[in-house]
Formats: sequence, structure tokens, C-alpha cells
Amino acid sequence: MRPKLRWHLLIVPCALLLAPVTVDAQSFSNPTSADIIKALKPKPKPPRARTLVGAQKPRGIGVEGGETTEPPQSINLQVNFEFDSSNLTNDARLTLKALGDAMQAKDLAGLRFRIVGHTDAVGTVDYNLDLSKRRAEAVRSHLVQFYSIDAKRLEAEGKGKSELIDTANPEDGINRRVQIITLSQEARGR
Repeated sequence: MRPKLRWHLLIVPCALLLAPVTVDAQSFSNPTSADIIKALKPKPKPPRARTLVGAQKPRGIGVEGGETTEPPQSINLQVNFEFDSSNLTNDARLTLKALGDAMQAKDLAGLRFRIVGHTDAVGTVDYNLDLSKRRAEAVRSHLVQFYSIDAKRLEAEGKGKSELIDTANPEDGINRRVQIITLSQEARGR
């Protein structure tokens, strides 16, 4: 007697193997505050190697003194705005709740951040640049007002359509985003 094959148990795992999986660890459409903390928390610096007297310093691309620099920690967030405006939608407020909670957490306390607005390629360069600045400022204001994030910790900047994620599809919604970049360890007045 042959055992019954249960094809329905094989279909789902096979379908999962065939499905394309693309996950960008630094880009989330519905991130949790833990996702945001993980993306924005500075990585610990490796201990400096001791150089023997007379030994040659290791070479590397970097700043003066031969030290290499890490790219800044950042995350791209899908923050939705009303059409052609800087008014936040309810979905945006949910995303910003996760961001506000993350910025209040001890792992990110004292850090400074740049909020960068990006648009898709629909519209003129000047219009998109202005819109992206207004949207970045709207996110900054929301975090200050509703999450009591010190305004000195946040700066807003607009890039317009100058840094598209998907250059093959410049009008795609993936290009409309807000990027949060970790700037420094301490929130000091500028």
C-alpha cells in the first residue's frame, strides 16, 4: 500500500521558494520602534589597534590619520502625505509614532538626526525641492510637538527628486520617502 502524498502540504513551501524575496534592512514600510532603533543606533567602534614603534600604519580610505569612517546609520520610512501637500495622513502618524517612540528610547537618547524629505520625479526640480523641504519640516514639527523630542536634536532637509531609489522608475512611489540619518552622539545646540 502506497502512502498518500499530501500535495497541498508541498505547494506552500515550494511557492515560498519560488517567490522573489527582497528585503532592505534599512527600509521599512511599517517599521516598529525596535526596527528603527536597530537601524539608527550607532554601531560600536572597533578598538584601535596598537602600532609598534617603527611599524607602518595600516592604509585605508578614510579621514586624516588613516582611520576609516563608517557610513551614517539611516532608515528610509514611508511617510504618507496628502496629495501635493505636507499634511500628514493617518498612516503617516502611525509611522511617526514608531519613530517618536524610538527617538525617546534610551538607545537613541541624546543622538541628533537629520530628517530628509524625498519626492518622486513628477514635477519640476524647484517644486519638488520645496515640497520635500516642507514635508521634512512637517515630520520634524510632529516629532517635537507630539513626542517632546528636543528640537535641537532634529534638523530637516529636502532633496526633492535628486536621490531617487528606483531610477529605472522615477515616478514610482518608492521614491517618495522620508530618510532619517543619525548625525552624532550628543544633542548640542548649534
